[in-house]
Amino acid sequence: MYYQRVDKFLLARSNKQSVFRCIINEGPINKSAIASKVGLTIPSVMKIVDSLDESGLVRNIGKGVSSGGKPPMMLEVIPDSHYALGIDIGLSETRYIIGDMQKNIIAKYTTRSGNYDSVDELVESLSCNVEKLVERSSIDKKRLLGVGIGAPGLIDCNTGEVLFSPHLSWKNINLREKFSERLQYPVYIENVTKNVARAEYDIGAGRGAKYVFNLNLGRGIAGAFVIDGNIYYGANGLCGEIGHLTVNREGPMCKCGNYGCLEVMASGEAIAQQAKDAVARGVSSRMLEMANGSAENIDAKLVFSACELGDEPAKMIVERALEYIGIALAGVLVIFDVERVIITGGLTKNGNLFWDTIKANIIKHLMKYSGMPVDIVPAALGDDAAALGAICHIIQQYIMTL
Repeated sequence: MYYQRVDKFLLARSNKQSVFRCIINEGPINKSAIASKVGLTIPSVMKIVDSLDESGLVRNIGKGVSSGGKPPMMLEVIPDSHYALGIDIGLSETRYIIGDMQKNIIAKYTTRSGNYDSVDELVESLSCNVEKLVERSSIDKKRLLGVGIGAPGLIDCNTGEVLFSPHLSWKNINLREKFSERLQYPVYIENVTKNVARAEYDIGAGRGAKYVFNLNLGRGIAGAFVIDGNIYYGANGLCGEIGHLTVNREGPMCKCGNYGCLEVMASGEAIAQQAKDAVARGVSSRMLEMANGSAENIDAKLVFSACELGDEPAKMIVERALEYIGIALAGVLVIFDVERVIITGGLTKNGNLFWDTIKANIIKHLMKYSGMPVDIVPAALGDDAAALGAICHIIQQYIMTL
């Protein structure tokens, strides 16, 4: 059993953090509304706001709309009091974004992800791009809280070590240590899907919900939980790794070393590979014609397009993949009882065919009579989500220092 003694100092600090977080997330907002949302008295909120004002973090922006009495003074975080820089190391693109304290995008830059000979070469390339973007943005460097980096794979966010990244072929690499040696700013390393989940919760499709599961369906499959504003990691940081849930014990070998994982059965890469295998076996299908006669041109988007045109082999591949995803998601809902599922990634760009089928499969495999009112919604932030999530993470870490 874990016990923690909360003294007056820790309680006061926690209250200050909650008030500041409320102003960032809900602002412009008045003191009475803050007190109601945070659960403090108005005098306590006034004292905390005065302290934040003296620190140059919040400001009054004028009177709001009256609800019957005197119009309240509205507060907001000062946008340029600090900045944060987020990086998303994608498999095809690397995205850099500078955001302010209101999580507005100040500057951004996107490059093709290179085939680096070593991690050190990647670190040097990304660090150079960070420095160029900071210079180009003309922000005050002293106000940059840090650089947050999102990468695919299993990551120890406390140490910044990439324990295993099958897509990047990395194992036991302390990425934070390498970047910290090269950059003059604090560095934060996080799993890319957890960054996406954090951004969607804070400023995207997760707003207003308390328990959220974010599912990323792209070349791979990954997930992350946000509970009351915090990423839930579990004991070893594995929580949410739905892509490595076994859904078919007779399935092919996954990059993680197990067999029949959801990722190897239903990801974009898996769907494309199944179609290529079918064509190679001589199965009669329109997919080869649509790929200009070369099986190597077949990707998941093409398979979905062939399915919509009535191609039976493509239809079988798509329906089987989406059923596996539905089975896995139904299991997540039964175990964690979240109120909203946010789905992002390339597979979601296949219109009603994707959304109608995935929702039907979740309902089909969900425990009967559970009465679960679950929202299944698309992500809202698009390709910027992971880098914005790194910015949200840095701001959250800064709040914890107040």
